[in-house]
Amino acid sequence: MRQGTVWRNTSRFRGRTSDLLYRLASREPDRLLFIGDNKTVTATDDLTFQARSATTTLLTVVDVHAPGAVTASDVAALHAPPKPHPAPAA
Repeated sequence: MRQGTVWRNTSRFRGRTSDLLYRLASREPDRLLFIGDNKTVTATDDLTFQARSATTTLLTVVDVHAPGAVTASDVAALHAPPKPHPAPAA
């Protein structure tokens, strides 16, 4: 799998289903970083690999699912001009 590869993933947990669009954000010899998101969730799966011997590799997984996480579109909305409010009814 190449860096930048994108795929859809459906996760089911405790009776809930979440569809995310994942991408391989970073691929290094000892690390893989996957980022998945949809309109309400951003998930980051950060995997690191450390050789402990010729036959043993330590895998560390940092799995962050942030409901309501701030996204690039949220930041852009903060910098957009304010929308006018409708005039009150008379």
